[in-house]
Amino acid sequence: MEQDCIAGLHRSLGTSVGAELSSEDVSLLSFKVFHVPSNTDEAHVAMKKIAGGDNSWSCVGENVLDVLLEMEREREKKEQLYWDLQLLNVGNLNTLYLMDKPVIIDPYVLNCFHQSTDPKTFKKVEGKKELRESARSVQRLKKEARQCWARLASESVQSILPSPWQGRSLGVRGQAWGCVSMSDVLLLVEVKYDVVTHLLYTEMLQEHYTPSIWETLLPWQQHKEKEQLGDLADEALESDDMLCLAELPGAFRIYRAFQRTRHESREQSWSALSLLYELHTFRQQEKDTLTDLGQRLDRESLRLLCLYISLATLRAQRENMSYSALLAARQSWETWPHVKSPCRAEQAAMWLHGEEEEQKKDFISVSPQQAVLQLLVLTQEQERKHLIKLAHRVCEEDLQEPGCTVVISKLL
Repeated sequence: MEQDCIAGLHRSLGTSVGAELSSEDVSLLSFKVFHVPSNTDEAHVAMKKIAGGDNSWSCVGENVLDVLLEMEREREKKEQLYWDLQLLNVGNLNTLYLMDKPVIIDPYVLNCFHQSTDPKTFKKVEGKKELRESARSVQRLKKEARQCWARLASESVQSILPSPWQGRSLGVRGQAWGCVSMSDVLLLVEVKYDVVTHLLYTEMLQEHYTPSIWETLLPWQQHKEKEQLGDLADEALESDDMLCLAELPGAFRIYRAFQRTRHESREQSWSALSLLYELHTFRQQEKDTLTDLGQRLDRESLRLLCLYISLATLRAQRENMSYSALLAARQSWETWPHVKSPCRAEQAAMWLHGEEEEQKKDFISVSPQQAVLQLLVLTQEQERKHLIKLAHRVCEEDLQEPGCTVVISKLL
């Protein structure tokens, strides 16, 4: 039976039984057998995997069947990942949030490989390594899904289409938060803080490699480095392992800022490690607060929550440094419906004393809703700059008057 199948495959290619097949031949056979397009790269990868490093291996006889089966298994894996992502994007978000549980690997097991040559131990360690890589892949997929969902919900389907389609009017409107659940709100919080962590990881890696070397890396190399750093940071934060956090690349990058009061001016400093830990804490605190608040809100109020969080996300995206992005992103929900920033005083001090950074380039929007939010952010920036110029014209003695700093902070 097996030999008949092999003979039939060779007949379909017009080759004799026993002839060695190339990756092009295998790719063509895959299409003929499974009726699914494939390319030579996929065939080559499958052949290398079946060969397993054996230089004497050749794609002849029953080896052809092994290669075809491996190609089909790999195609099924990719297809499963694709449809999982599609389900996440079209709104199966409650499952995404509820299943977002960390997979914590026992450090003892990871060290077993170096302490034992027992084949059973080797298999156990290999299984744990695969489990860890699978957990990391799932976390990366969820992060990408969050970003795609946020863009799709706020800026319509045009925002995730290839660039040639972005300039065309497809007549498709954004979701505009027409149907909002608490899971949507919590995912938006994750997206907001992802903006800050992205900047922080970049700064940590610049500290680790030095800025000059970091700039020589290609974009895909920088992305891979940030992805790996994010995996390590997530695992350490979920297990509350401060030692692992301290071992992260660039963990001891130092940040400094001046805090001025009426009577003194003193310098504050902190490390990237402490900022990363605080960022994780603030994210969780905000999610917990919103979860409690959401139980008392109707659908209209949930939509308003989404707009407030989107506005803070846009402000954070305008910043170039993680600390200023964190100040822009943090929000206090205890006084709802009055939403305040708990970092107004720090922001005002930074702006008033000339520590404000140059903002990023203007936004590009594809939906009316997002355009209105972007216009609001840009208008507030311009108004703030004019107020700062006015404040700088006030003499130092006037600034020392009781309550003056508080008034300026509220204005800004």
